[in-house]
Amino acid sequence: MNNLDFFILLNSSIWIYVTSLSVTVALFYITIKYYNLSLLNPLVFSLFTFLTGFSAAIFLYSISKIDLNGFFYLVVSSLIFWIILLSLLRRKNTLVRYRIKNETKISNFIFFGAYSSYLAFNILTYYLIGIPIFNEDSRLSTYAGSGLGFLERLQPAVLIYSLFYIFNKINGNSGKIGYYLLFMPIMIFGILSGSRSSFLIVAFSFWGYRTFYLGVQPNFKNVKKLFLVVIVLTLISFLFQWSGDYYFALISFLERIVASGDIYWYAMPNETWLQVTIQRPIEHIFTGFLGPLRIIDTAKSNTPIGFQLTSIVNPSMIDAKTGPVALFQIFGLISFGWVGGAIFSGAQGLLAGFALRITSLRSNSLLLSSLFYLFYYSSIMLLGDISFGFGIFLSALLGVIYLSLFVLISQLFYKCQRG
Repeated sequence: MNNLDFFILLNSSIWIYVTSLSVTVALFYITIKYYNLSLLNPLVFSLFTFLTGFSAAIFLYSISKIDLNGFFYLVVSSLIFWIILLSLLRRKNTLVRYRIKNETKISNFIFFGAYSSYLAFNILTYYLIGIPIFNEDSRLSTYAGSGLGFLERLQPAVLIYSLFYIFNKINGNSGKIGYYLLFMPIMIFGILSGSRSSFLIVAFSFWGYRTFYLGVQPNFKNVKKLFLVVIVLTLISFLFQWSGDYYFALISFLERIVASGDIYWYAMPNETWLQVTIQRPIEHIFTGFLGPLRIIDTAKSNTPIGFQLTSIVNPSMIDAKTGPVALFQIFGLISFGWVGGAIFSGAQGLLAGFALRITSLRSNSLLLSSLFYLFYYSSIMLLGDISFGFGIFLSALLGVIYLSLFVLISQLFYKCQRG
């Protein structure tokens, strides 16, 4: 079932979908209240995306497009994953007292290196391969075959440190207006990226700064204006995509929310998942990490599940490098079958929960706290496509190495000044 088929069904049975969505939103509310999770915690957004997406599975089962066996598998595997993951969450971040030597003296240099790198990476990318929001195929394929994927991998680390630094300067009332202006290029690049997460990373980093550096949770009063800004900027990015058409921009924004569950209508009706082929699934799991390191030959690796499903349900898009995210239940079902898929969902929940637990660290060092948050944020990527999640961890490691170079250079420069 492709997108058009699904939205035709949704339009004809809208109240069934609204009921399904109400069930998942209620589950979301109960969960965040029970675990006392901040709305700006990126884990909360992932939970919200998963549950609103799962409303599509409930809807499809309600109108008999998914059989009982398939729906029961989705429910069981999802419950196993989330129960294991949430049971491993820390209530409070553990304080690490180690600090970078002379950090207060070299922080300006590190920020200059990180922030200027972020600007340079984006400008160079736009100059050489174009602006992602205007990519007619898929913004996700912007870096494909360009040789610039390395720059994309470094961006999260330099952006997160830059945001932590700016938040800290604003929090210290030091030249507030000037530091607010530093957000402007970040917002502009966010719009041009065409990605809804580009603005959310600013809001999430604010939560990360407060939690991982200051050790306090942002309250609703702190975040309501930030939420409004994120929503407005996201709508502006849709306006760019639709050449200023307000109606289609709003419809696309709402469709994007519904489309969080696209993997379910691509894979489950008529058991389309049976047509997807994944050879050597264990190798596929680690391709995102080992492939870029040339340990695994990506030329011989499996075509991503989302790409295969797109080709199956949209034969005219057989060469398109786009498709839904292969969530743990679907990857497990395709790779290991019903029972094996449920076990795999539990294993991935254990891995993600353990990663979130060991990265829940805070520090009095701005640099270290930003790096702890970087790995926490990267751990959340393990909630989706596991191969992609491991690839994000590789990006985090490369980002740490890159930032360490600025620390090393600044320390040497500081010693030369003294001596």
